[in-house]
Amino acid sequence: MTKLLLALNLAALSATSLSAGVIFSDFSPASNNVGTLGSGGRPAWASAFTSSDTEQLSQVKVALGSLSGTAAATVQILNDASGVPGASVLESWSLTGIPTISGGTQTLPVETLLDATNLVLNGGTKYWLAIFQPDSGSSLYFQDTTPPNNPSPVFGGNPLNGTFNGTWTGPFAASLSFEVDGTPAAAPEPASLALLGSALAGLGGLLARKNRSN
Repeated sequence: MTKLLLALNLAALSATSLSAGVIFSDFSPASNNVGTLGSGGRPAWASAFTSSDTEQLSQVKVALGSLSGTAAATVQILNDASGVPGASVLESWSLTGIPTISGGTQTLPVETLLDATNLVLNGGTKYWLAIFQPDSGSSLYFQDTTPPNNPSPVFGGNPLNGTFNGTWTGPFAASLSFEVDGTPAAAPEPASLALLGSALAGLGGLLARKNRSN
């Protein structure tokens, strides 16, 4: 009986143990290239990413610094709508207490955002990571890549009053740098299924013999 239970545990562990990895990254924590969010009427910025395989999101990394106003930001993963960020918010984080940065050419603090919704990113599907300033009177620094590694960065909002109005413009000359990590949402390997099936069959036989002896 002990051996049978051990086989069941090993089968379950083998079927479910999947290693986390990088889904997308053009992120360099040591980079001192920064863009400005909120200045010049750009209250939102987004860059696209695509997962090559179906993955369950584990975390997102971005580098942000507060320039002026409220030291906060909203980070979201959005769907794609014909080449621009869509209206469906798939995951969202509200950040507060972002460190104040004086001067734009320096390394920004890294924010690690953990997934709380078990979001599954489908393989071959485009998604957008977007950052929004907290209000029209605040500005943020974000780490960027110039020229962009990402071919489709866009900025959003009304250039006259610095508020986001749901529209996106682009592509732009610099991309938002970030990293998306996840765990493969894969089916158990055939060997794992075979081991689990054998263990269950053995358990069924054991129970049948026990019932006949009673």
